[in-house]
Amino acid sequence: MSKNYKEPTTEESIINAAEEVFLTNGVTRTTMSMIATQAKISRTSLNYYYRSKEQLFNIVFSRIIGSKIIPSLTNLIESEITILEKIKNFIDEYIDLVISNPSIPVFLIMELQREPGPIIEIFGQMNLNIKKLKNQIDHEIKTGLIKQFNLEDLYTNVMGMSIFPLLSKPVLMEHIFNKKDDEFLDFFENRKRVIYMVIEKWLKA
Repeated sequence: MSKNYKEPTTEESIINAAEEVFLTNGVTRTTMSMIATQAKISRTSLNYYYRSKEQLFNIVFSRIIGSKIIPSLTNLIESEITILEKIKNFIDEYIDLVISNPSIPVFLIMELQREPGPIIEIFGQMNLNIKKLKNQIDHEIKTGLIKQFNLEDLYTNVMGMSIFPLLSKPVLMEHIFNKKDDEFLDFFENRKRVIYMVIEKWLKA
């Protein structure tokens, strides 16, 4: 074991356990007892640190968004590259995120359908510089680098093409990939190229 290794605190162990249970079961099916079991502590100890499932969910969701999604979005928006380059980098990073954390997109969709308010509020607190992104888009449209488009269309196109294959994985695995995970992963990795090709053809002037 590394000399720099630090044993997680009880609070950290609880949050780690809660994230795993939430991502596996969703909020509705998760209980405080399940989180306590995963954290290997008593329900009484869990209640001492965190009084409700909702409190834990807000912490876990903020951590997922704050550590895995928002930093890459912020870096992309602030970077001095073209919109098409930003789109390509986002697609690459998002597909990598989904491959390494396949439960996250499904979890987000489930919770947006169940109770969108807290998720919308947390996203609103992340202070993404959307104004800068829109200004860059407007500038590149005016200078002829890209065609006119709506940001909401870009968002739904990229996310739809990225997420739907994951949501339909059971069908694809059964009828296309003969239950071979490596073939599905190769297909999903190749989505980076396919999605960008579609977006580039749509937007490039």
